[in-house]
Amino acid sequence: MYRGHGPEAGRFDFTPTFYSANCPRADIPSALEKECRALDSAARSKGYADALNCFETPTDAKCTAVMAQAKVVKDADIPKRDRCLKVGEDHYNDEQTDPKERRSDDCNYSEQSLGGQHGKHWKLLLPAACRDGTYVDQFGLDCCSADIRFAAHTDPECRAFYPKR
Repeated sequence: MYRGHGPEAGRFDFTPTFYSANCPRADIPSALEKECRALDSAARSKGYADALNCFETPTDAKCTAVMAQAKVVKDADIPKRDRCLKVGEDHYNDEQTDPKERRSDDCNYSEQSLGGQHGKHWKLLLPAACRDGTYVDQFGLDCCSADIRFAAHTDPECRAFYPKR
């Protein structure tokens, strides 16, 4: 739901679950096979394949702080998103005196723009928009998960969740 309008024509925009289910298969179209190889290569070359995966080892000493902080931030945002969804964006935003607290796009993003170019402007993805088991990245652009293909593809957004061993 937080992905917006989707990809431009001719681009893949599959979920990590789709790639996990289909990349190992032998009967996939050549374009998808090429994309899977590119994602796997990026995971190796950018060090994600050998890194500690904090989603899989949240109690590791190198992971506890980043995972705890991500949970605190997400937990603090959940009541705000829930309220926004309950009363509606317009009413919720009218209640906010701080413009940074105003929400957009089904209460998943900040109303404020992060920037952009050529008429495309990005908004900050808010922590409660991320599914269970995922956390918003350090720049507020995507939800990070245990999937190393996605992490490598969006590098460096999810890097904090993948420290060196």
